[in-house]
Parts: sequence; C-alpha cells; structure tokens
Amino acid sequence: MGSLHEPTGDPVRPAQGARRGGVPVLAAGILLPMTYPGLPETVPTHFGVGGQPDGWGPKSSIFVVFGVLTVMMVGISVLSRFPRVFNDSVAVTEGNAQRVYRAGERLMVWLLGALGVIVLGLTSASIEPDGIGMPIVWVGVALTILATVAGVVGTVRAGLAGGL
Repeated sequence: MGSLHEPTGDPVRPAQGARRGGVPVLAAGILLPMTYPGLPETVPTHFGVGGQPDGWGPKSSIFVVFGVLTVMMVGISVLSRFPRVFNDSVAVTEGNAQRVYRAGERLMVWLLGALGVIVLGLTSASIEPDGIGMPIVWVGVALTILATVAGVVGTVRAGLAGGL
C-alpha cells in the first residue's frame, strides 16, 4: 500500500474520466461547426432555472461558453491525478489514504461525465433554445448531484474502512 503522500498510481481513473466527459464534449464539438453557419447572429448564452434563455450574445460567444466549460473539464481531469490535494470529508491517515484517494478519484471521474453532459446540453440549447438541450442539462445536473453524494459517501466509507 502506498504512503499518505503518494497518488494511487492508477492512470485508469483519469482516463475513464476523460472518456466519460469527453464523449459528450466531442459530440458538442462536432455539432458546433456543423450548425454554426445557420445560427442567427444573436444566440442564447445564459438560461434561467426554468430553462428559458435570459442572456443573449453574438453567435461567436457560443465558442466562448464551450471553451470555458471544456477548460473546466481539463482542470478537473488534471486535478483528479492529485487526490492528496482534495478537501476530503474524513481524516486521511496512513491506513486509509489509498482508499480515500481512490474514492476521490472516482468522484472526479463521475463529475467529468456529468459536466460533459451539461456541456452537450448547453451547447445544444444555445443552438436550438426550444430543443432538447435544457432537458439534457437537467440530466447533467442530476448526475452531478448523484456523483457528489455518492462520492462523499464513498469517501467517508473509505476513510472509516481504514480506521481513524
């Protein structure tokens, strides 16, 4: 078992996150250039809780929104490689460190997938405000909540399993 300050050494988890989050982002990245020429000059850039657009910008702003969300995903992917910097919900000890770190990595993997769904939904909603985009966003939000709850529970269990 590794020490308290060593990462888990398992490159599979970040790779899984990249795939889970990357597939919907790739779909959005393909969708954008295909639909861009036919977009109106002004597109929605922000949506209220009810799913209706409440902020507008030039059609080029759709790439800014897509880019910011993609950069966030890259940041989470990089962060997932350094679980020892997470703000864990349990005390990390020599006995539980690797289990807690793996639980944190799993949380990041699932959050990447959820964020990927949100990126796809927001991109779709910006292209077609009355289309399926906002329901996709809400699925991504639900996945984010589920991933967070499951991740915190998993971290607590991992921490308790190793003894405090």
